[in-house]
Amino acid sequence: GTHGHPLGIMDPKILFKIAHFERRLRSISGWSALCSQVPGDQQRLCNPGVSVAVVALPTQDMKRGSTVPTALRFEGSNGQDMLPNKVIDHLLKLENLEEVLLPRDRRASD
Repeated sequence: GTHGHPLGIMDPKILFKIAHFERRLRSISGWSALCSQVPGDQQRLCNPGVSVAVVALPTQDMKRGSTVPTALRFEGSNGQDMLPNKVIDHLLKLENLEEVLLPRDRRASD
């Protein structure tokens, strides 16, 4: 169950708290030292890591005066705006992360 949070992990308040915690964790020197031991092609699994917050809160590159991002950068849940839930679900499914990161009742049906 979601224990009082109808949106569960997709509640923006919760996701922003998770993102803040993840950024603090990645800033610990021991974490950086440990991640530096991971082979280069696997670095992104350690930093920024695999989480719903990384997918839901990308940095959005915007052109001046535009409301549509020109690019999304999934670099560690640094974004100021959460993507729409349908977009998050789609991205998680594209990367085969849906079963790993979402509870069964949140997964999009096939």
